[in-house]
Amino acid sequence: MANTITPQIVNLTAVVTTAPEPSQLQQSGAIVSVGGTTLTPGTYQYCGNLPTVNSISATSYSIASLTWASSEVTATVAAGVLPTVGSTFTTTISGAAPSGYNGTYIATVASSTTFTYAVASNPGTETALGSFTISGASPITYPATSFFAQGTSVGVYVLELGNVTGVDAQIATLDAWITSNPGVFYSYLTPAAWDYSKDEVGSVVINNGGNGYTVAPTVTFSAPGGGGTTATGTATVQNGVVVAVAVTSPGSGYTAAPTVTFSGGGGVGAVATANLASAINILAGKYASATGKTYFFPTTTLANLPNYATLKSVYATAPAPTATSQEFDA
Repeated sequence: MANTITPQIVNLTAVVTTAPEPSQLQQSGAIVSVGGTTLTPGTYQYCGNLPTVNSISATSYSIASLTWASSEVTATVAAGVLPTVGSTFTTTISGAAPSGYNGTYIATVASSTTFTYAVASNPGTETALGSFTISGASPITYPATSFFAQGTSVGVYVLELGNVTGVDAQIATLDAWITSNPGVFYSYLTPAAWDYSKDEVGSVVINNGGNGYTVAPTVTFSAPGGGGTTATGTATVQNGVVVAVAVTSPGSGYTAAPTVTFSGGGGVGAVATANLASAINILAGKYASATGKTYFFPTTTLANLPNYATLKSVYATAPAPTATSQEFDA
């Protein structure tokens, strides 16, 4: 008797496994500019060498105010534009009115947002602000010069935030940009003017939760003296007790911690203490997780270094005493 053999169909599936491309994120870093380039605000450009950085550097900057007193003019400008406090530079003022403010002068940097220059007689109240130049280099040229002097074959990006007035507003602009553009850059070299300054509410400690609260009470912070904005926050209640206060807006311009008061909510006795922090610390604190891939590189002083010690996402550097005064400015 013959055996019948039934053909067997064998299906072979070939799988080709390709290793994932390594992440290049750690090789990406940006110098943060606040009006120091000709780039459109919110955009960035890769610069493979120093001449490329120089080609996008702004040649003039806006003036916010001009005042004269005792044979000296004080010009107020945006933070992050000027060289190191105490240094001098040659500047040309143009477009201001009265015309007595205009001309070429040796200016002295008085603060992160002001410089002074000598004018013998009072030009009068300014009616047009004009612009000014900085001889030699723009604010982004200083850090770029230090970067390329290391002989690296890797370039750097320049991120332009725009001519934003005020350090806190500039840091808030970077915060919003990172939120809208996650994973673009691994590190950010921030302007020297952003160095540590405790003028915002960073946290609130509950000293006494009180009792009898049926709903969350209203939280009120005292206003900063001499200007600035008042902080705001919201309370959390559990079992009739205030257990936490979340800072919804840190405010600005505080020279001392504000008082915290509670009203409404049906209860009594809640007491809390506000702690001040700097805007850059508050921003860096958002990226403090163990898996976070965002880092900030502020330039600071030896005295301020401890203020960054607990922040995982900050690598603060203090120039050596022999470093040139503008070498690390951004």
